[in-house]
Amino acid sequence: MMLQKKLRSTRSFQAEGAFSEGITDRFSNLPDEVAHLILSFLTFEDLTRVGTVSKRCRKFYVSAPSVNFDASQARTNQKQVELMSSLDRYLFHRGDNKLQRFSVFWNFFKSKSVSKLSDEHFRIITWIHNAVRCNVEVLNLYFLALRTTMFALPSCVFLSQSLKSLSVCCSGVILQAPSLSFSCNLLSLRLSCVNIVDESFFKWISFTCKCLKEIQLLRITGIERITIESLSLESFGFFSVCGIKLLHLSISVLSSLCKAKVLILNEKTIKALHKEGSMPASLDIFHFGMHLRSLNDALVPAAACLLKGMPNLNTLDIKSKPPRGQPCMSSGFDMGYWKLQNLAFIYHLEEVTIELSNGSNEIEFVRYILEHAVNLKKIVILFQSRSRQSNDVLGKQACLFFLGNYTFEMGILDPADEPNLTQLLEEVTASVKADMEEIKNLLLDLQDLNKETKSSQC
Repeated sequence: MMLQKKLRSTRSFQAEGAFSEGITDRFSNLPDEVAHLILSFLTFEDLTRVGTVSKRCRKFYVSAPSVNFDASQARTNQKQVELMSSLDRYLFHRGDNKLQRFSVFWNFFKSKSVSKLSDEHFRIITWIHNAVRCNVEVLNLYFLALRTTMFALPSCVFLSQSLKSLSVCCSGVILQAPSLSFSCNLLSLRLSCVNIVDESFFKWISFTCKCLKEIQLLRITGIERITIESLSLESFGFFSVCGIKLLHLSISVLSSLCKAKVLILNEKTIKALHKEGSMPASLDIFHFGMHLRSLNDALVPAAACLLKGMPNLNTLDIKSKPPRGQPCMSSGFDMGYWKLQNLAFIYHLEEVTIELSNGSNEIEFVRYILEHAVNLKKIVILFQSRSRQSNDVLGKQACLFFLGNYTFEMGILDPADEPNLTQLLEEVTASVKADMEEIKNLLLDLQDLNKETKSSQC
C-alpha cells in the first residue's frame, strides 16, 4: 500500500513538473517582441519574479523595453530600501539594453532624516542616469513629498538624444530649470503639481526645446508669468493653475496653429490672451470650446475677439459653472452687440452646445446664433436649474425638438443621486418652461425665415 502511494505521488509530481515546464516553454518560445509586450503590463516586482523562472525568462527580464517601478505602496522605510536595492541590481545587470519607457513612482516619507532623503535623491538620479544610458525614449517621474523638497533633474535628461517624452509629477517638490543652455530633442513635456519658483524654466523651454510639440501644465504653483515662444508647438494644455494669481500669459505660438482643428481654452487663458494682445489674427479651427464660470461682461469682448479669428468654425461648445453665492455681471451685451462683430464663422456653424448661467449674455448669444446661423443643424442648450437642490451635475434628461433640418435639444442640470428624480425633473422643467417655449418660438421663426429666403432665391 505504501509503495503504491509513493508511486502515485511520484507520478503526480512528474506530471506537475511536466505541466509547469510546458507553461514555461510556451512563454519562452514566444518571439521577443510578443514577450516584451506582455511584460510591459507588469510592475517591476512582477517583472523580477518572471526573471527567476528560467534562463530565457531572465533574458526577457533584463531586456524588457518598459520598466514600471512603483514604490508608492511601500508603507515602511524597510520595504522601500528593499525595492531600491532590487532596482539597483536590475539596472546593473541590464547593462546597455535599450529602454523605451521608464516610470518611477516614489514617496519621500516625512519621517525620514535629511541624510536618508539625500541618499534617496542620489539613488533616483543614478536611476535616471542609467535610463538615459539605455537610450530611454519616455521618462515618467512621479514623486510625493510631505514637506518641501528641492529636486533638480540631472542635465543628462536634457542632453539625451533619444528622450522624446518627459512627464514630471512632483507634489511638494520644487523643480529647477537646468543651469546649462543646450538643445534637446523633447517632443512632449508634461508637468503636474510642480512648484516653479521663477520664469527661468519657461525661458529654457523657449530657447532650447526647438522640437517640442506638446506641453501640458497641470496645477502649477509659484509663478506669476508664463512666457513660451515656440514654432514647433502643436498642443498646449494649461489647467488649474494654483498659488499666486496668474497675471501674464503670452503664447505666441497660437498664431502658427494653422493645422489645429480643435481648441479648448478656459476663462483665465482667454482673458490673459486678450489682455496681453496675443490674440491670433486667424485660426483654422473647426471645433472651439470655452470652459467658463459664466459668459460674464468682463469676458464677452475677449471671447468675441477670439471668435473673430475662427472663420471656418463649425462646432462651438461653451461650458459654464458659475460659483455658488457669487453672482457675476452677465447682462451687459445684447444681440445687437454680436451683430456688430461681423463674425464670419456664423455662416459655417453647424453644431452648438451651450450651458446657460446667470444673466442674459448667453441667451442673447443664442438668439444671435439662431437668427444668423443659416447652416445650423443641431443646438443643445442646458439650463441651470432654479431648484436649490440641483446646481452642478449634468443630467441625462432632455427635451428634443425636430424642426425641419434642425435638431434642438434642451436639457437641465440636475443631481444624479436625487432619490425622487421624477418629481425633481417635473419641478425643474416647470420652472424653465417659459424660457423653453420662447426659444422654441425663435426656432419656428427661424424656420419661416429660411423658407422665405429660399423662396426669394428661387
